[in-house]
Amino acid sequence: MGELTDYKILKKLSRVTKDLKFVVGLLSEMKEEQLIMSVQLDELEVQVAETVGIEQSAITLLQGISQRLSDLADELAQAGIDNTKVVELMNELDASEDALAAAVAAVPAP
Repeated sequence: MGELTDYKILKKLSRVTKDLKFVVGLLSEMKEEQLIMSVQLDELEVQVAETVGIEQSAITLLQGISQRLSDLADELAQAGIDNTKVVELMNELDASEDALAAAVAAVPAP
């Protein structure tokens, strides 16, 4: 009654083999998707690093221009010339620099 015939054993083995192939296929797909996601993450890390580098360069440039404006404002003041416009430009530039620096600082490190 509980005896397995060769046919039944082969049928069960066939079913197990089919199930195992299905599981292996799913695992293979998951591995492929994980690899794709890993590559995409690596690409994003490079893009973030490049963007942060560009933003840091822009901050350095803005700081240099701001210093030049500050020096010019000082020279104009020492010469008795109205430096209001230069100071306004310097303040606008400082605000832009601060906003950019805050944006860069908000980006998590890769």
